[in-house]
Amino acid sequence: MKRKTEIDFINGAVVDWGKKYGIPTPVNQTLVTCVKGIEKFLLVYQPSLKKESK
Repeated sequence: MKRKTEIDFINGAVVDWGKKYGIPTPVNQTLVTCVKGIEKFLLVYQPSLKKESK
């Protein structure tokens, strides 16, 4: 099952509010960046990993 996470809805919203009000949100920004990187990795490599495990 390939479903995207809710990172934009949850932590992304915190980052957006922080930018709007001039409040730094480094932890939330880091979480968003890390999770998006993992999502991209899985989208690219997950099909090949599934083939190897058969």
